[in-house]
Amino acid sequence: MPEHRIHRWVDRLFLSKEREDVHAWMDEPYKWLKARHRILRHDPFTLFLKYHDDPEGFLAGLLHIATDFGVSKFNKSRKNAKRKKRKSKNKKRRRR
Repeated sequence: MPEHRIHRWVDRLFLSKEREDVHAWMDEPYKWLKARHRILRHDPFTLFLKYHDDPEGFLAGLLHIATDFGVSKFNKSRKNAKRKKRKSKNKKRRRR
């Protein structure tokens, strides 16, 4: 999960203002679900129900979901690259 400063930066980039209320609402389940908090409030349908009368809030929520997804994919690929690098080093050491 990216830090809230990243979500605020994306908001400023695309919306010209921060929507901290949207991000706080979306990440509130983190308190009790930790890493699995995205099973709640991180889908377009729930966002639409909450922000149907606030298009900017809805867009901030969609940007929140996209940012979370992008950062997660980036972190996983970085983690896998480190794992592969460690494996290749171990193979080289065994051959000697």
